[in-house]
Amino acid sequence: MFSVGTSEGRLDLPEGVLFETYFNRCTRSLAASLVSGMLAMTLFCAAGPSASAQTTGKLTGTVRDITGALVAGANVTLRNVDSKAIRSTISSDSGFFLMTALQPATYDLEVTSKGFDRYRVSGIQIHPGDSLTIETIKMKIGTVEQEMTVSATTAGVNLASPEKSSLITAEDIKRLSTVGRDATD
Repeated sequence: MFSVGTSEGRLDLPEGVLFETYFNRCTRSLAASLVSGMLAMTLFCAAGPSASAQTTGKLTGTVRDITGALVAGANVTLRNVDSKAIRSTISSDSGFFLMTALQPATYDLEVTSKGFDRYRVSGIQIHPGDSLTIETIKMKIGTVEQEMTVSATTAGVNLASPEKSSLITAEDIKRLSTVGRDATD
């Protein structure tokens, strides 16, 4: 008997079997391990960004008024404090807004809507992979800005003649006072 040490223990080979048989068995095991490892690496690399670290973040929220009613069509503006870059969106019919692919930075948020005061939040920190939600966007009823335009036109005055004239209708004559008038005249 020929005895060979392996990782699984000792392998006893008959004396007639050459060492080559043992070597072929180990080589096949090693090749299978290498193929499995390469396949795992290929799958990991092919997965792309979903398997790798996130480099951006996102911000969501729902715009409401002070009673809790949803505010649709609100203008939502996010300003990067350092670069001054501005991202804007409009809240949906359900008051929801979403901003994706935000670079890691500090941001200021401003929400405006007609009939409401401005809503501001400063110092929002976005880190890679963050998915932040702002829960407390409650718009207060604002002052109503009303614009009124008044224009006046004057009646034309005839400056060429001192004469005053106007049209008297039959109805105007009926309403004339008869006091002091002689009915027989």
